[in-house]
Amino acid sequence: MNISRQRLIDYPPILKQSFQQLRTRCLYLKYLKRHQFDPTKPNFVSLKDLCLKTNELFCQHVTKTSPGHYLNFMKTL
Repeated sequence: MNISRQRLIDYPPILKQSFQQLRTRCLYLKYLKRHQFDPTKPNFVSLKDLCLKTNELFCQHVTKTSPGHYLNFMKTL
């Protein structure tokens, strides 16, 4: 993910998240070519966005795809 330590310090709740969930969401963003974690670049995805509680919220607010598409992607892993 190439996330700096400073960004982790700025948003510590990410450390409470399941590694598997974060990994899956990052891979999905990469699959969609939307894996931009640098706040100075367009289409930036914040750490807070990765930590949304449900997959439905993640799909609706971050990826702009259907939860079904995300579930189908998860089946390929």
